[in-house]
Amino acid sequence: MGEKRPERQILLLALMIAVGVPFASAAGVVMTKQNNSWIPAEVDAEFAAINFLGGVENIALAITTGPIDNGFWLIPIPSGDVRASPWRGFPSLEGEELKPASEKSLANVYERILAAQIYPLPYLSAVTEEYSLRSLVSKDNASKQVSEAVEAVSTKGEVVPASRLIGYLEGRSVFLNWSDLDDYVAQNFTFIVSWLPATDSFLTRGMFISFATDKLYYPVRISRNSGHDHPAVIYVVGEVTAQYGTLSGHTKISKLYNPKYTPASKDFFFGNMSKTELDYTRIYFLQGRPAPDLDLWFIQMPEHTSAFLRSVVKHPILWGLLVYMIISCLSSMIAAAIVYRKDNPQLFWFLIFGLSNMLTLIGFWTRAYFKDVYDTYTDRRSTSIDQWVNLTTGKRVALSIPVILLVITLLLIPVAIMLELQSVVFPIVASNIFIFFFIPTLVFTILIMWGSFHQKKILYFNLVFSAVFLVLLLLSFMAFTFFF
Repeated sequence: MGEKRPERQILLLALMIAVGVPFASAAGVVMTKQNNSWIPAEVDAEFAAINFLGGVENIALAITTGPIDNGFWLIPIPSGDVRASPWRGFPSLEGEELKPASEKSLANVYERILAAQIYPLPYLSAVTEEYSLRSLVSKDNASKQVSEAVEAVSTKGEVVPASRLIGYLEGRSVFLNWSDLDDYVAQNFTFIVSWLPATDSFLTRGMFISFATDKLYYPVRISRNSGHDHPAVIYVVGEVTAQYGTLSGHTKISKLYNPKYTPASKDFFFGNMSKTELDYTRIYFLQGRPAPDLDLWFIQMPEHTSAFLRSVVKHPILWGLLVYMIISCLSSMIAAAIVYRKDNPQLFWFLIFGLSNMLTLIGFWTRAYFKDVYDTYTDRRSTSIDQWVNLTTGKRVALSIPVILLVITLLLIPVAIMLELQSVVFPIVASNIFIFFFIPTLVFTILIMWGSFHQKKILYFNLVFSAVFLVLLLLSFMAFTFFF
């Protein structure tokens, strides 16, 4: 007779019900005979994957029904050019939800920018994610999503023009009196009719349908009077919106993206097995019907926001460099405007000087000292702080201590190799504390002391630049997560 309901589908249905997700009318309608009359059968679950290209729509469609005493599956198609084929398996669509994936990519980019600045945040995130920017985005939503693996019994479908449907059914002793059928006949639809044998258990049936159309179509209208709601999930390749019918308030829609995808179904993807990126829409139908009297018609309409998010996921390094350069330049200009406000700073040249931050924060500070930005890019009207002073013996000793420690640190590896002490020295120099705390602390101690003893105005500029850069970086990250 029939197969037992697959355990995977039981788990899926339980999950859908637990989160309050999908309930909808079926794709078409399943009719069963009861007490010598034909009534809509209860559909237990529904799965569909849709792809549209060049005026042709492919649908991999599967439904799960309970026990029935013979019946038929009736699917309206808005085309005269229709092909119903045996079930070829449900296409595996792999991707991540676009918004969380873009946030995760950007968080990784921002953390690398922070690491180049030698701020405390990357020190901590190098050891644990508790304080990282990645902790601000959802780890669950950003995980890879894989479409349901639907195992179905292939169902044969007969293509019947709507004008011949009534006579065709009556020839099988099926008498229906639906105004819906009259409407489909008037619109010159075609029907796919699949005759279902009796079964005393739950059974999933599948069919592959291909037809010519100028817009994506999904049938729900004909079953609106069936009185049965059931879990349903539809995957549509591309980003789509409903042109007729409505999805708002009745569905949970997710946009998913995979920048590196290899098609798993030749027929579903129109023979293209070299596709390298995939964006698609997942639609969970919520309780109620999408529209009282309309089937669903979709149009492929990518939003500007989605294009931006896909670009972030696909090109995180380029976006990181762009953000890094813009914020560095702005921070340099703002810092100069604050610190040298009385000295007529040449803000354009400070803007360009911000690119020095590409050498990391240590490189920026060092270049600011050697370039002597205070002399080079201002009128030096203020003389309240003498830039060059003779170092006292105490200052020389204080400055020499971190310099000597840094030199010794740099010599540790070659000395350890010469003395064959790698097993002792290497674990120390490779530790997070040594790399992310000790060395940067030594370097910045030298730079701060040098500025304090020699070039205080430039030291103030460097400090303000560092603070402004951090503020702008965090503000831009929060703006991205809020607006996009």
